[in-house]
Amino acid sequence: ARAFAMRLVQTGLTAFVIGESVTPIVHRGDVVVIFSNRGESQSSVQTANIVRREGAELVVITARGNSKLAHAASLLVHLPLPEEPQRPRLAPLGTLFESASLRLSDGLVAALMARRGETEESLRRRHAIIV
Repeated sequence: ARAFAMRLVQTGLTAFVIGESVTPIVHRGDVVVIFSNRGESQSSVQTANIVRREGAELVVITARGNSKLAHAASLLVHLPLPEEPQRPRLAPLGTLFESASLRLSDGLVAALMARRGETEESLRRRHAIIV
């Protein structure tokens, strides 16, 4: 989620990461994107409830289409992942979901770049310089 927010800022949009001290309160008209593998964690469900109560749009990206978080979504992006016996040995915990989420968010940023007429060079000019 943090990498996605960074890329959105680099395309010229305003984006914040939930939980950071500089993140403002959500308002009607805002769009909040929550990435959650299982879609059941207390913190993500509570965040979703606040987002909906305040009238903002909620985009949920999850591997579980029937989760509490999925049901709260204004827009659901379901990333179904296999529950294979070998998965824990090859990709522990949420690695498959994290990889799929990164690929999805990269694709969204690429589409946004095309729509906004952005290039890698224009994104580079907005890249943070951390000293």
